Amino acid sequence: MVELYNRMENYILSLYEDYPLEIRKKMRNLLFTDFISFIGWILLFLMGGVLNYIENCDFTIFIRDFVVLGLILVSIILLKLKKPVLASYTTMSILFTIVYHPIIKDLIGISSESSLILYRTLVILIIGNLFLSTYSLKQLQIVFYTLISIITFIIHSIIIKNLYFEGRFTFEFYALSFEALFFLLITSAVCLFLFRLTSQNRFDFIDNIILFKMTRKGPTPVFWEHPMNYDVLLECGVYFYTAVGQGLRYLTGLFGPLPFGDDSKHIALIYTTLMKDSAFEIPRMKGQNYIMFAFIAKTDKIDFLERNKFLEIIQNETSKIKDLAGFNDDEFQEFAKVLHSY
Repeated sequence: MVELYNRMENYILSLYEDYPLEIRKKMRNLLFTDFISFIGWILLFLMGGVLNYIENCDFTIFIRDFVVLGLILVSIILLKLKKPVLASYTTMSILFTIVYHPIIKDLIGISSESSLILYRTLVILIIGNLFLSTYSLKQLQIVFYTLISIITFIIHSIIIKNLYFEGRFTFEFYALSFEALFFLLITSAVCLFLFRLTSQNRFDFIDNIILFKMTRKGPTPVFWEHPMNYDVLLECGVYFYTAVGQGLRYLTGLFGPLPFGDDSKHIALIYTTLMKDSAFEIPRMKGQNYIMFAFIAKTDKIDFLERNKFLEIIQNETSKIKDLAGFNDDEFQEFAKVLHSY
């Protein structure tokens, strides 16, 4: 069994060798979760699944089990296709499939024997949260899971209220619901904390950083992290300033992604700001220059960027450049090195 898993891991995760260590670890966790889920599904099916279908004549159990199996297999396929975010969302859906099965049965009044079945829903959602913290790639995934979990829990609470509390908001119902909801929210908060504690910024995905500024000749590349064709840089500078600057409006902030030259495998995120430049002698600019940073990244990796955090770090580091006129290539390379260190 171990050898089989190792072969599968090498076959699928070898595609992620050029990804940052954090992403590789989370994809390994995701694949392991899918593999354990698949083995568990097989064992449960052999131990009682078929007999359960025959004895109970419950078609909803059959649908639930094979939807879960389908989700496990789809997640593994998506991993192989280098769609890690979609794969993690698919694995996340397995828990919701398991949770919604008894909820639907409670809705038609054929399942629960006690109002405490609500705690079963809570336990499954909490288990999902704990697993999610090991393979989630984006903070948004945890927020999304939490919102769906809360909605799911509220729906089940309403059904339980009608089944066991005669549709009334009794003290017992309040105590049961709010206690369970409290534990769910606490678990989600811990999951978010662990994600922020262990996640790295996505600057590892940036292959090149280019600084453009305005001159009397127009947009001009002045510094770049790694060697590039200068003619391509000139063409991209004009395109970026036209797309983002829009004439004399001087829009500032983080924009994109935008196409980068003729390279379909790379795109550019554009950060623009007004910066002091004592060498830029155009009266209307009042000693400032409209500068642009282009962050070049692979198209298939840009989804891993946390835009708000990305923007916060860029703003913090660019604010340290006091005068662009005195900013040299060594300082730019150090600037790029600092960004990559986050």
